[in-house]
Amino acid sequence: MRAAVLRTNIRSSGGRLWAAASAITISVTFIVAGMLLADSLQRGIEAQAAEEIGGADIVLEPYALYEEGEEAVDQLVSDLTALDSVAEVDIRGEGFPSLQLILEEEHREDPDAAQEARDEVQGLIDDDTALFTQQEYIDQWIELRTGGATALQFVLGGFGAIAAFVSAIVIANTFQVVVASRRKTLGLLRAVGAGSAQLRSAALGEGALLGAAASVAGILLGWVAAWGLTVSRADLFGGGADLLPAQLTPAPALIGVLIGVGVTVFASAWPAVRSGRTSPMEALRPADLSSGGAAVPMVRTLAGLLFAVPGFGLTVYAAASEHYSDPVTGLAMPLLGIAGGMLTFFGTLLLGRLMIPVLVDRLGRLVGAVTGLRPSAPLAGRTARQSPGRTTATASALLVGVTLVVTFTVGAATTQAFLEEEFSDQGMIDQVLAVVLLLVAVSVVVAIIGVSNTMALSVMERRREAALLRALGSTRGTMGRMVSIEALLLALVALLIGTALGTFFGWAGVSSLIALEEVSIGVAMPWGRLALIWCAAAGAALLAAWLPARSFAQTPPAQGLAG
Repeated sequence: MRAAVLRTNIRSSGGRLWAAASAITISVTFIVAGMLLADSLQRGIEAQAAEEIGGADIVLEPYALYEEGEEAVDQLVSDLTALDSVAEVDIRGEGFPSLQLILEEEHREDPDAAQEARDEVQGLIDDDTALFTQQEYIDQWIELRTGGATALQFVLGGFGAIAAFVSAIVIANTFQVVVASRRKTLGLLRAVGAGSAQLRSAALGEGALLGAAASVAGILLGWVAAWGLTVSRADLFGGGADLLPAQLTPAPALIGVLIGVGVTVFASAWPAVRSGRTSPMEALRPADLSSGGAAVPMVRTLAGLLFAVPGFGLTVYAAASEHYSDPVTGLAMPLLGIAGGMLTFFGTLLLGRLMIPVLVDRLGRLVGAVTGLRPSAPLAGRTARQSPGRTTATASALLVGVTLVVTFTVGAATTQAFLEEEFSDQGMIDQVLAVVLLLVAVSVVVAIIGVSNTMALSVMERRREAALLRALGSTRGTMGRMVSIEALLLALVALLIGTALGTFFGWAGVSSLIALEEVSIGVAMPWGRLALIWCAAAGAALLAAWLPARSFAQTPPAQGLAG
């Protein structure tokens, strides 16, 4: 029975859940690509180290002797060559070359003899000359040069994690609406003998299957991206690091699958519980899928305030402090600022259920009054307010990306303004900002996928509403505009809140980093870049709503009222 329920769920979902799964694919792609690129550089560095040491058994770095003159170095080379255990002394490198010693065969094969040879060499050098065995030198070489690989892995992994967080919001929202749309089907399954546990496990199995398929796609895309970058010898790490072709190993693949399946199953857990609570009588009830304007739980509001208010205070304290570390806790002010910012943002997400639907409704009325888009704009705002859960989740996913983009944009502009006198060439800051914004934009793309998917599901659950509006005389143009305006209103509310939060976080981040007495950091607003962000987000939201708007406008009145 469980397998039959799972097959029924997959057939009924069509492509809606698979569209949401693309969000997981993007996040897994970033994480896997970062791990493979780091592994590629690690192997390249190991190969460089082996080539650099050239088979030497002992490496000396007599940097202090070079200050005494070449005669001192030549004398050391002569003394080393005279040792019976040393077969060859090679001088390698530029500037201050190292001395690489190859031992006689009998000293290379016998560990005790090799140690005896090292002791002899140690007796000829002073304390300022470093002595390394072959493995010690290779380990040091790798340690000094793997910082770029580790940094890139953390950067790509971090942005992949952000994309995974946004994906969880998108998938949870999608599952919630899909479960609501299956109410009749789930009621029929309960009526023919399916138990609550079977419906729950089928929904979780659907999430696991979705996550597994999306993870496999993300792993393959991450491997292809990493392989393409390594084969093209892209200088991702600076310094012309030698990148070997990326190889797909079990560890990144396993981590990708665990993240993809874990995030999807976690996001589908609550909708799965709701599906298990479906009564057999649901099969006999009219198909009214709207959740209505349910009141916001007081616990949610209080929790949001408990996170947001102290978080805001902690962020302001870190930004306004004249000390780099807190006198009480000893923690660095930037760390306190990050902690405060995370608390503030999480609290804002919890309070979003209270604010976002109301803002969308009011903004819809304002747009209708100013532009004359009546009744499309007011209807779009009212519809969004009638489904507060769906509206909040969709706008929250976009809010994450917008806040991050604005934070880095305002932070970079504020830094440039503060360092204007010290740095005449600000190209480096612009380059770093461009890379960061490109990576953060991935979360915005994921959120836009969520907007498109949610609007499509919204159209599906509002077939009766669409049919009734058509029967009352609404034109197809009015119907299509209503859906497009609803998506635009969601984007505008996310942009308003995200710009406010991002501006505050960007200023606070720079202020906490530059903790100087009698120095006031003023926020610099890059209006041109912000306008570009707004236009891009609004345009993407309209584009995402195009197909759902077309489907909504083409609903036949008779068919919609009959369903």
